[in-house]
Order: sequence, then structure tokens, then C-alpha cells
Amino acid sequence: MLRNMNNLPRFKISLTALSAALLFCTIYFFAPGVLTYDSASVLTYISDLKFKRLHAPAFQYFWYMILPFSKSQLIPFFINSVLYWYSILCFSLSLAPKNKIIATSFFIIGLLPNMIFMNHVINFDVITNHLLLAFFSTMACHITYQKKFLLTFSLVFATLFMLARYNSLISLVPVTLFWSYENNSSEKTTTLFKKFVILLIVMTALHISVTKLFFNKPQNYFKNITARYDLVGMSIDGNHSGITKDLPKDLQEELSRIYNENGWFLGQPMLHKTFKSYDVVDEWKKSIIKSPITYLKVRVKTSYKMFSGNTFVLQQCPLFYWHHFSAGNIPNFLKEKFAEKQWSTSNLTKNKKSFNGFTKTYGEILISYFKRFPSSLWIACLGMVEFIALLYLAIIKKYFSQSTRIALFMTATALAWYAPLIVLVQIPMVRYVYPANSLVLASLPFMLRILTSIRSSKV
Repeated sequence: MLRNMNNLPRFKISLTALSAALLFCTIYFFAPGVLTYDSASVLTYISDLKFKRLHAPAFQYFWYMILPFSKSQLIPFFINSVLYWYSILCFSLSLAPKNKIIATSFFIIGLLPNMIFMNHVINFDVITNHLLLAFFSTMACHITYQKKFLLTFSLVFATLFMLARYNSLISLVPVTLFWSYENNSSEKTTTLFKKFVILLIVMTALHISVTKLFFNKPQNYFKNITARYDLVGMSIDGNHSGITKDLPKDLQEELSRIYNENGWFLGQPMLHKTFKSYDVVDEWKKSIIKSPITYLKVRVKTSYKMFSGNTFVLQQCPLFYWHHFSAGNIPNFLKEKFAEKQWSTSNLTKNKKSFNGFTKTYGEILISYFKRFPSSLWIACLGMVEFIALLYLAIIKKYFSQSTRIALFMTATALAWYAPLIVLVQIPMVRYVYPANSLVLASLPFMLRILTSIRSSKV
């Protein structure tokens, strides 16, 4: 035991060196990163200090502040990469004094396709994911080493997470509860509850204030997108007996085709014009009251699409974006915007020399993996099983170790992230569940630590 403790500083240096090497490889092979279509659109608008609802306002304003230094996605890509490998390192260091093998396993987890495949993509779901990982990994280090400055850093990451995504409030509940619990020196439950409530109220107020500061007119995501999607889906399920019944036959068939493929039709002007006369929310309520079973079928089908995976998974791979943009398939509105500002559209792609080497091979491996294992459903189920098992250990068995607390709150946050998507999502895009999937996978070494501790205590 003493010899292991003497080797601990050297082991920590090795972990840090490994993290730095992986960060260097990420930057070397994948800089300047790739923009999704919505991120590229945001980049052109924020240069005029115009904010789009595709990203959280704080994220857009930060990007606006760094535009004088870089007219591309390079700086956000660099921040993404640093946050990711910082998180993996902190997770590893948190278990280093207890089990070196399990501590090292975090790097294996960090290299899994489901974890790393979006690390090069500039999008608010990705930065949200990395901020969540940074929060939990910093908290894990604080629990192990009991350094107050780590508690402060973790609160900063929690605040940035809240500002990075304007629909993060549900996930903010377990995040603030975890921070309040670890910051509660008193054993009184009432003291913990007061700290939790105060922190949650402050965070929520800040979230709402910042959103209203940048967005004069609040976005009604539900009215504009989800309710419309549900209405069309319910009508199609009833053989066009609902909101689409008066449409021409060819339009009904087109809607059915697009809906059954992936549901990406809500932005089309044709639909907005067609259903403009409807009070969408009122019609949505009436349809659910009239046929609740049909509504549940639509929601279950849509949620299954999101978790089971489809071609949208592949569209998050580097090979898709770089090949797509390199082939000249850049949307016209982006070409026009970049031309107006005299920016080169080469910012949207990777240089071909690097693309034809390691990066191309990497992209092909990812595509091959996701074609064979497209589902995120197993990760969501794993998270549910983990959460139930951890609750059982904590409440029934009174086993509330450091690893139990960390894994419990990580899986609780993942489930809190999944929950609203089941009600709101209309496009089966894998990046929607990316932050929750990463938390579930990153909690696995802590679960392994719990199991080894329980086993050794029985021997």
C-alpha cells in the first residue's frame, strides 16, 4: 500500500501526459473542426450581432467576442478539445489513489466511438456535453482531494452549462443538488435543502435573464415545432383523418413519406403556410383529448427513432461533413453570407491533404461502427439500470460512498436530460442525446469501483 502511494505522483504525471498527448492528436488531426449547418449559419449572423435561436444566446455572444481573433470555428474547436480531455483526466485522477487500472479505464471510455465521435463538431449540444463532463469530473476530483478551488471551478462549469443550452433547466436540478450536497458541511437536511433551493433559484433566474436579454421575443419551441409535428403525425397515423385531411392527395403522400423517413419537414415554408390558420396549441390539446392513444403512439415512435439511430447518426461523423462540404454541397444561404463578408467557405471544411490521410480512415471507422451499432437505446437502458441499482445501494443498503454519489448524480442528470426529449423531440438526431449518453458511459468506471469495493468488503 505504501509503495503504491509513493508511486502515485508518478502515475498522476503519466495520466496527465497521456491526456496532453491525446489533446495534441485531436488538434493536429481535426483542427479547425467542422461546423454543422446551423452553427455555420449562426457564425454568419453573429458577426452583425444578430442572434438566432439555433444556439443559446450566451454561446453566440462568446463567439461574437472572439470573431476578431478568428473568422472560423478554430477557437471553439480548441475549447471543445481542451474541455473534453480535461474531463477525462480529472475523472481518471479522482480514482487514481484507489485503483490505477480503473482510473486508466477512463481513457478507454473516452476513446469509445459513442463518446468521441462528435468531439470535433462545433455545436451547442457538444459544448453542453463537455461542460457537463467538466462539472462532474471536477466535482469527482474535489471529493477525492478535498480542494476548495475545485468546488469553485465546478460551480463555474455548472453555470456555463446552464448558459450553453436554453433548455437545460431540468438537468440543472440534479447538478445543483449534487453541488449543494458536496458543499454542505452540516449534516442537517434542512441546511442542504436551503442551499439547493437558493442555488437552483439563482441559476434559473440567471438563465431566464440572459435569454430575455438577447432574445426580445421568447421562443415558443413547443408551438412552432413540437405541437405541429404531433398534429401531423397523429393525422398520418389515422390515415390523414386529422389536420391534414383537407390537403391534396399528393401533398398528403409527400408529408407521409417525409414523416416516416425522419420527420425533418417542419422548417419547410409549405407546411407553415398550410397550417398558418390553425391555433396549433389549441388544436393539439383537442386532438390529444380526442385520441390519447394515437398521441402516445406518435411520441413512442418518435422517441424510438431518436434512440434507435438512423442516417442522422452518420451525419455527425467527420467524413460526412468534410466530404459533403468539399463536394460543393454548401447551402446557398451560407455561400451568400460568406461572400457578403468576404470569408472563404474553406472555413467549413478540412484541408484535403489531412482529410485523405488519418482523418478519412477515422471517419470510415466511425461510419462502419455506427452502421453496425446505431442504437443509443442500450445506453439509455444502461443508465436507467445504473440509476435504480445506485438508488438501491444508497437507500436500502445505506452504501453511499464517493463513487456511489458521483455515479448516482451523473445517471440522474442523464435521465433528466432524456426525459423532456421524449415529449419534445421531433427529429431523430443523435446529438440530442449525446450529453446524456456521455454521462452514462463516463459513470461506468465508478460503477466498477463500487462493485470491486463491495466484493473486497465481503472477502
